[in-house]
Amino acid sequence: MSAKFTKLHKTSTALLTTVFSFGVTGAAMAADARDRLINVGDSAGFNPAVGRQDLPRTIGVILQSFLALLGVIFMAYIFYAGYLWLTAAGAEDQIGKAKKILRGAIVGALVVLTAYVITTFVIQLVGGAGIIDVGD
Repeated sequence: MSAKFTKLHKTSTALLTTVFSFGVTGAAMAADARDRLINVGDSAGFNPAVGRQDLPRTIGVILQSFLALLGVIFMAYIFYAGYLWLTAAGAEDQIGKAKKILRGAIVGALVVLTAYVITTFVIQLVGGAGIIDVGD
């Protein structure tokens, strides 16, 4: 064997041993830290069942957050179209482009708003998980 191969073998063996050692002790330390956090929470009076959500509520929150993000994106398109129209200075091609973007953004915003309302209604119907509270 060459000296270069022997050095590489020793280095890789040492590296793997170190990684494995830290992996095993790291997992044990993480479990210990989790147990300590649970003990601190219990002594502070924290009830872990209070903060948990069921699946329909979680799906509802994710969908409604996504739809809200889409609404913000369409509002940005509306502002962009307005900016194009204002800076067109009479150029018909730029005004036409702004009108096209504005029309598409308004239609998109209406679709997102409709999807938001339908999602809220369906999630409330399925699991009472909507963000908008319509009362009991």
